Amino acid sequence: MSQLPLNLASPPVYLEQNFIRSACNSSAMETVLSWPNWPSYALLLYGDQGCGKTHLGHIWAARAGATTSPISAEELSRHALLDDIERYSETELFHLLNLARERQLSLLLTASKPASQLDFRLPDLTSRLRALPACGIAAPDDELLAALLHKLFSDRQLVVDSDVIEFLLPRMERSFPSVQHLVEAIDMASLSQRRRITIPLVKQVLGEKSLADRF
Repeated sequence: MSQLPLNLASPPVYLEQNFIRSACNSSAMETVLSWPNWPSYALLLYGDQGCGKTHLGHIWAARAGATTSPISAEELSRHALLDDIERYSETELFHLLNLARERQLSLLLTASKPASQLDFRLPDLTSRLRALPACGIAAPDDELLAALLHKLFSDRQLVVDSDVIEFLLPRMERSFPSVQHLVEAIDMASLSQRRRITIPLVKQVLGEKSLADRF
Protein backbone atom coordinates (compact mmCIF):
# COMPACT_ATOMS: atom_id res chain seq x y z
CA MET A 1 0.00 0.00 0.00
CA SER A 2 1.39 3.43 -0.95
CA GLN A 3 1.69 6.07 1.74
CA LEU A 4 0.31 9.54 1.39
CA PRO A 5 3.05 12.16 1.75
CA LEU A 6 2.74 14.39 4.79
CA ASN A 7 2.93 18.17 4.59
CA LEU A 8 5.90 18.91 6.86
CA ALA A 9 6.06 22.70 6.43
CA SER A 10 7.02 24.48 9.63
CA PRO A 11 4.76 27.19 11.05
CA PRO A 12 5.82 30.69 9.98
CA VAL A 13 8.41 32.50 12.10
CA TYR A 14 7.95 36.27 11.96
CA LEU A 15 11.39 37.44 13.10
CA GLU A 16 12.92 40.60 11.67
CA GLN A 17 16.09 38.78 10.63
CA ASN A 18 13.99 36.31 8.60
CA PHE A 19 12.28 38.99 6.52
CA ILE A 20 13.52 38.92 2.92
CA ARG A 21 14.19 42.50 1.88
CA SER A 22 14.45 43.47 -1.78
CA ALA A 23 13.63 46.34 -4.14
CA CYS A 24 9.93 45.39 -4.25
CA ASN A 25 9.35 45.73 -0.50
CA SER A 26 12.13 48.03 0.70
CA SER A 27 10.05 51.23 0.52
CA ALA A 28 7.10 49.62 2.35
CA MET A 29 9.42 48.30 5.05
CA GLU A 30 10.98 51.72 5.61
CA THR A 31 7.53 53.33 5.83
CA VAL A 32 6.12 50.78 8.27
CA LEU A 33 9.20 50.84 10.49
CA SER A 34 9.32 54.64 10.54
CA TRP A 35 6.76 54.38 13.38
CA PRO A 36 6.18 56.26 15.65
CA ASN A 37 6.77 58.97 13.05
CA TRP A 38 3.84 57.98 10.85
CA PRO A 39 1.86 60.94 9.51
CA SER A 40 -1.32 59.49 11.05
CA TYR A 41 -2.45 57.18 13.85
CA ALA A 42 -2.98 54.36 11.33
CA LEU A 43 -1.24 53.05 8.23
CA LEU A 44 -2.52 50.73 5.48
CA LEU A 45 -0.09 48.14 4.08
CA TYR A 46 -1.31 46.33 0.96
CA GLY A 47 -0.05 43.65 -1.41
CA ASP A 48 -0.79 40.22 -2.85
CA GLN A 49 -1.28 37.16 -0.69
CA GLY A 50 2.05 35.78 0.49
CA CYS A 51 4.03 38.95 -0.19
CA GLY A 52 5.14 39.40 3.43
CA LYS A 53 2.52 41.81 4.80
CA THR A 54 1.84 39.67 7.86
CA HIS A 55 5.55 39.15 8.48
CA LEU A 56 6.27 42.87 8.23
CA GLY A 57 3.25 43.55 10.44
CA HIS A 58 4.63 41.28 13.16
CA ILE A 59 8.02 43.01 12.94
CA TRP A 60 6.28 46.35 13.52
CA ALA A 61 4.18 44.88 16.34
CA ALA A 62 7.29 43.59 18.13
CA ARG A 63 8.85 47.04 17.95
CA ALA A 64 5.67 48.88 18.96
CA GLY A 65 4.52 46.46 21.66
CA ALA A 66 1.33 45.94 19.68
CA THR A 67 -1.10 43.06 19.81
CA THR A 68 -1.22 40.77 16.77
CA SER A 69 -4.34 38.84 17.74
CA PRO A 70 -7.70 39.58 16.10
CA ILE A 71 -9.29 42.15 18.36
CA SER A 72 -12.69 43.76 18.89
CA ALA A 73 -13.32 47.42 19.62
CA GLU A 74 -14.14 46.57 23.24
CA GLU A 75 -10.69 44.97 23.67
CA LEU A 76 -8.63 47.77 22.11
CA SER A 77 -6.28 49.05 24.79
CA ARG A 78 -2.90 49.18 23.01
CA HIS A 79 -1.40 49.49 19.54
CA ALA A 80 -2.65 46.75 17.24
CA LEU A 81 -1.95 44.94 13.98
CA LEU A 82 -5.23 44.46 12.10
CA ASP A 83 -4.11 41.78 9.65
CA ASP A 84 -6.29 41.19 6.57
CA ILE A 85 -8.93 43.84 7.24
CA GLU A 86 -11.16 42.31 4.58
CA ARG A 87 -12.05 39.66 7.18
CA TYR A 88 -13.42 42.26 9.60
CA SER A 89 -17.01 43.43 9.64
CA GLU A 90 -17.29 46.97 8.32
CA THR A 91 -18.93 48.25 11.51
CA GLU A 92 -16.26 46.66 13.74
CA LEU A 93 -13.43 48.03 11.61
CA PHE A 94 -14.93 51.53 11.67
CA HIS A 95 -15.26 51.38 15.48
CA LEU A 96 -11.64 50.23 15.82
CA LEU A 97 -10.42 53.14 13.71
CA ASN A 98 -12.48 55.63 15.73
CA LEU A 99 -11.35 54.27 19.10
CA ALA A 100 -7.69 54.12 18.10
CA ARG A 101 -7.77 57.77 17.11
CA GLU A 102 -9.61 58.77 20.30
CA ARG A 103 -7.21 56.79 22.51
CA GLN A 104 -4.09 57.87 20.61
CA LEU A 105 -3.23 54.31 19.68
CA SER A 106 -1.52 53.18 16.48
CA LEU A 107 -3.01 50.67 14.04
CA LEU A 108 -1.25 48.88 11.20
CA LEU A 109 -3.84 47.56 8.76
CA THR A 110 -3.06 45.04 6.01
CA ALA A 111 -5.13 44.36 2.91
CA SER A 112 -4.79 42.74 -0.48
CA LYS A 113 -5.49 45.97 -2.38
CA PRO A 114 -5.29 49.75 -1.96
CA ALA A 115 -8.18 51.35 -0.08
CA SER A 116 -9.77 52.63 -3.31
CA GLN A 117 -10.12 49.04 -4.58
CA LEU A 118 -11.50 47.40 -1.43
CA ASP A 119 -15.11 46.21 -1.49
CA PHE A 120 -16.33 47.93 1.64
CA ARG A 121 -19.70 49.66 1.30
CA LEU A 122 -20.00 51.73 4.49
CA PRO A 123 -19.39 55.31 3.26
CA ASP A 124 -17.78 56.56 6.47
CA LEU A 125 -15.43 53.57 6.53
CA THR A 126 -14.38 53.86 2.89
CA SER A 127 -13.65 57.58 3.24
CA ARG A 128 -11.67 56.95 6.44
CA LEU A 129 -9.59 54.21 4.82
CA ARG A 130 -8.89 56.27 1.71
CA ALA A 131 -7.67 59.14 3.88
CA LEU A 132 -5.07 56.97 5.62
CA PRO A 133 -1.43 56.97 4.49
CA ALA A 134 -0.67 53.74 2.64
CA CYS A 135 2.25 51.78 1.24
CA GLY A 136 2.33 48.71 -0.98
CA ILE A 137 4.54 45.71 -1.64
CA ALA A 138 5.08 45.32 -5.38
CA ALA A 139 5.26 42.17 -7.51
CA PRO A 140 8.33 40.05 -6.70
CA ASP A 141 11.60 40.54 -8.58
CA ASP A 142 14.16 37.81 -9.31
CA GLU A 143 16.14 38.59 -6.16
CA LEU A 144 13.12 38.14 -3.93
CA LEU A 145 11.77 35.11 -5.81
CA ALA A 146 15.08 33.27 -5.45
CA ALA A 147 15.34 34.10 -1.76
CA LEU A 148 11.69 33.15 -1.22
CA LEU A 149 12.15 29.79 -2.93
CA HIS A 150 15.14 29.02 -0.73
CA LYS A 151 13.20 30.07 2.38
CA LEU A 152 10.07 28.05 1.57
CA PHE A 153 12.11 24.94 0.82
CA SER A 154 14.07 25.51 4.03
CA ASP A 155 10.81 25.83 5.99
CA ARG A 156 10.10 22.27 4.83
CA GLN A 157 13.55 21.09 5.97
CA LEU A 158 14.67 20.79 2.33
CA VAL A 159 18.04 21.78 0.89
CA VAL A 160 17.76 22.59 -2.82
CA ASP A 161 20.74 23.28 -5.07
CA SER A 162 21.07 26.72 -6.64
CA ASP A 163 20.86 25.28 -10.16
CA VAL A 164 17.31 24.13 -9.38
CA ILE A 165 16.36 27.65 -8.24
CA GLU A 166 17.97 29.17 -11.35
CA PHE A 167 16.04 26.71 -13.53
CA LEU A 168 12.74 27.62 -11.87
CA LEU A 169 13.01 31.42 -12.01
CA PRO A 170 12.32 31.98 -15.74
CA ARG A 171 9.76 29.17 -15.96
CA MET A 172 7.47 29.76 -13.00
CA GLU A 173 4.47 32.02 -12.56
CA ARG A 174 5.75 35.20 -10.95
CA SER A 175 3.37 35.72 -8.06
CA PHE A 176 3.64 35.11 -4.33
CA PRO A 177 0.80 32.52 -4.10
CA SER A 178 2.23 30.62 -7.08
CA VAL A 179 5.64 30.32 -5.42
CA GLN A 180 4.02 28.78 -2.34
CA HIS A 181 1.92 26.35 -4.39
CA LEU A 182 4.89 25.36 -6.55
CA VAL A 183 7.15 24.61 -3.57
CA GLU A 184 4.38 22.50 -2.03
CA ALA A 185 3.88 20.58 -5.30
CA ILE A 186 7.61 19.90 -5.66
CA ASP A 187 7.85 18.76 -2.03
CA MET A 188 4.88 16.42 -2.42
CA ALA A 189 6.32 14.96 -5.64
CA SER A 190 9.68 14.42 -3.98
CA LEU A 191 8.09 12.65 -1.01
CA SER A 192 5.67 10.49 -2.99
CA GLN A 193 8.35 9.40 -5.48
CA ARG A 194 11.15 9.26 -2.89
CA ARG A 195 13.36 11.34 -5.14
CA ARG A 196 15.72 14.22 -4.48
CA ILE A 197 14.65 17.63 -5.72
CA THR A 198 16.51 17.94 -8.99
CA ILE A 199 15.90 19.65 -12.32
CA PRO A 200 14.31 16.51 -13.86
CA LEU A 201 11.83 16.31 -10.96
CA VAL A 202 11.10 20.03 -11.20
CA LYS A 203 10.53 19.67 -14.98
CA GLN A 204 7.99 16.94 -14.27
CA VAL A 205 6.11 19.08 -11.72
CA LEU A 206 6.09 22.11 -14.02
CA GLY A 207 4.80 19.95 -16.87
CA GLU A 208 2.01 18.52 -14.71
CA LYS A 209 1.01 21.97 -13.47
CA SER A 210 0.99 23.36 -17.01
CA LEU A 211 -1.21 20.50 -18.18
CA ALA A 212 -3.59 20.94 -15.22
CA ASP A 213 -3.93 24.67 -15.94
CA ARG A 214 -5.34 23.89 -19.39
CA PHE A 215 -8.44 22.22 -17.99
